[in-house]
Amino acid sequence: MFRRSRPALFMGVLCVLMLTSCNRDKKVVTEPAGPATDQLFLVARVKLQEIRKSPLLANIAENLAKKGGGEVTLEVLEQQIEPEMGFKLINVDSVTLCFPDWPEYARDENKLIALVTFIEPIDKDRVFGRIRRGESNRPDFIAMRDEMFLHIPDDKTAAVMHESLIDSYLAGFAKNRKHWPLSDEFVNESDKHQLFLRLRPSKLPNKGRDSQVIQPYLPIFDAKSIDLAFDFKEKGLHLGVNGKFNDDAAAAKAKESVLRARGELSNAINQLISGSKEDSANVLTRILVEAKRAIDEGQIETSGKDLNVSAIYQAEIPFVAEIILTAVNKVREAAARTKDMNNLSQMGMAMHLTQDVNGFLPVAGMGKNGALVIDEKGKALLSWRVAILPFIEQRALYEKFKLDEPWDSEHNKKLIEFMPRIYASNRHSKTPANQTRYQIIRGPKALQPGTRIENIQDGASNTLIIVEAAQPVIWTKPDDLLIPDMEMPKDLKKKLGGLPDGFLGVAGDGGVRLFDFKRNDDQNIWRLIVPDDGQNVKFFSP
Repeated sequence: MFRRSRPALFMGVLCVLMLTSCNRDKKVVTEPAGPATDQLFLVARVKLQEIRKSPLLANIAENLAKKGGGEVTLEVLEQQIEPEMGFKLINVDSVTLCFPDWPEYARDENKLIALVTFIEPIDKDRVFGRIRRGESNRPDFIAMRDEMFLHIPDDKTAAVMHESLIDSYLAGFAKNRKHWPLSDEFVNESDKHQLFLRLRPSKLPNKGRDSQVIQPYLPIFDAKSIDLAFDFKEKGLHLGVNGKFNDDAAAAKAKESVLRARGELSNAINQLISGSKEDSANVLTRILVEAKRAIDEGQIETSGKDLNVSAIYQAEIPFVAEIILTAVNKVREAAARTKDMNNLSQMGMAMHLTQDVNGFLPVAGMGKNGALVIDEKGKALLSWRVAILPFIEQRALYEKFKLDEPWDSEHNKKLIEFMPRIYASNRHSKTPANQTRYQIIRGPKALQPGTRIENIQDGASNTLIIVEAAQPVIWTKPDDLLIPDMEMPKDLKKKLGGLPDGFLGVAGDGGVRLFDFKRNDDQNIWRLIVPDDGQNVKFFSP
């Protein structure tokens, strides 16, 4: 997690999720101020609360609301963050991350200190709960993944740090909690901006300075410090860069390097745009065109020993809102699909357990007195979905049914309204109440009553036993997806899924997949349905 947090810092408001106030990788010091800002390789301060209240995000939120996605966007973000982090994104006030040194090796990437400050008190037992590993030999510290430790000094602050930085934290932050280890100058400067970073190029090791990537622009890295400021204004993102050098000549050389870098970057973006096969309305193309404009029109000036760069990325608000809403919907769809696949996995396991108890798969449902229908002469009174209730933690509901009566008897029909949540499709939010899309395919070429999993000729892993059907049925009714003919129907895909991306299915071995309509032709799907055709099948999933 922590190795992914650094790049996420630069991705804008959706990725500014975490932390605030920090420290340095040195031996314990006696001075209460702790390590100064100028001892850190990189320090970044993010005022998340101000970003949320910025005019730009207010405009985006207004456009999302017009598209009916405002509440959905926040809801999806919170659903993704709160279970993992143990707090709501909307409750995070600000973030500061500090990296004492350049991470020369991959193992050093999480050598940082980060503190999260919150608006409202937090639940100390839940914060970062999923990535905790328990108590440690350090009093008041909780062990986490990747040699990271958690300290909660009060109910509105959470400190996360690498084990090697704990002593520095205790020596500094514990004695000066106002804004340690940030200098007064850094705090005053960062207070002017919503996101502020300071880089100390002098802490870049020689190995890094000698790299082919940095060498052409080495004068830039001769700066004593480089500040980057980001602000979300009414119509766009404003970027400001200030480099401080030892003398005027060094600043002038750095300006030449920045001008060259701008030209090369602009040309590279132009080639991407020219080489794109998409039209000008394409999302990536539109983003690149505006990025090129911002780069080309950016101001690059020197003022004595300082080099200043400024640029404005103008956001096309309705377009940005559309991108966000599309991304949120994709996240929401993925979450719904995951829930449904987990539910189907439980159903597949329940089918196996039902066979263990009753001798056969409940393909054709339940007959009189709860006995499974095992041949075509049997008459089903209740669905297989009722038969597996004891194996999906619903025995109490199962025992309420009169097993010698049909699903629509005066008694049994009263139980229809108690459909277990596992049978409800999250992918199909508009499915009528107490109806389900999870069905067994019935017909002369499909699985037959009296089937045992181990006797499936084509193999359990190559044969579907439960599918997501296009049309729902009442869950207790012994009604499933019927394919009455011996031949593959011409509209096979229309009978499955009911969504453009495909359908979910459970194979006899319990494996659950999304079968993508674009990658699976009708013939391949038919082979997965027919249990004894001896044909090879291929599994194409997104």
